[in-house]
Amino acid sequence: MKVEISHAEMRERYPEELAQLVRKLRSSSSRERYAPEDGLSYALGWAIGFNPMSPQDVRQALSGQAPRKTEPPYGQTPPEGITMAMVRDVVSPSIAWSLQASRGRWSAGVRGNPAAIPDEIISVMRDAAVRDQERRMAFQDMTPQQRQGLADDALRQLSGSPGFVVIRPGR
Repeated sequence: MKVEISHAEMRERYPEELAQLVRKLRSSSSRERYAPEDGLSYALGWAIGFNPMSPQDVRQALSGQAPRKTEPPYGQTPPEGITMAMVRDVVSPSIAWSLQASRGRWSAGVRGNPAAIPDEIISVMRDAAVRDQERRMAFQDMTPQQRQGLADDALRQLSGSPGFVVIRPGR
């Protein structure tokens, strides 16, 4: 994902990285290499890694045992109680972010400091965490019949998708 930032912000907050990006542009063979640095588009980009299933989890799933349940990162915290600091603590170990510049078909990036994740990124992630927490709490308040209806609706929507197959045990 990415969040656009202005050239002035880039120059003020990340002068060394801006210089690296401009050096990359000038040394490229792109027809954009002589473009002024304030004519470029700048953004903060990021990706989040996740831990896939462990071999033990895979064995449990294949043997029909229920895999271990993991607690949601924010537990039972109400959505309005999720703070920027909480989000930063949760995502810091698994996020990689970069400063990006582009113009036309040319683009380049410089890896950001993992210890200094910008507030713009944390803010976007906090908004997503609040939405997830609201959905999780609404789901917990549903009756089993409402949950089953929700699952049936999702399966009905997915069943028309190419390559989607419903596998029902015992049939």
